[in-house]
Amino acid sequence: MARVRWSPTGQQSLVDVAKYVVEQSQSLETGLKLIDAIEAKCETYAQFPHAGIPRNDLGEGRRCFAVGNYVVIYRPIDDGIRVIVVAHGHQDLYTMIRGIPGSE
Repeated sequence: MARVRWSPTGQQSLVDVAKYVVEQSQSLETGLKLIDAIEAKCETYAQFPHAGIPRNDLGEGRRCFAVGNYVVIYRPIDDGIRVIVVAHGHQDLYTMIRGIPGSE
């Protein structure tokens, strides 16, 4: 069965994105819907780990997909995907990835 594994940075970035959305929209429901959408799309990509857009410029074997204005950076693993980070599409992804220790 395909699995989504979250790196510590991936988990924290998802929480940070959700907090930001709740703060900006003043709606917990909006934040929770975004988390649900991201998690659901991660589950889909776990079943088809090579379906994402290749992003070797962010590290060998890395891929990404979008959920609304957000980008999920991941790498395929034997039984699914490992989420490295979730970020707003306008963020500097190179700087973010460089700052992740080991960026698994």
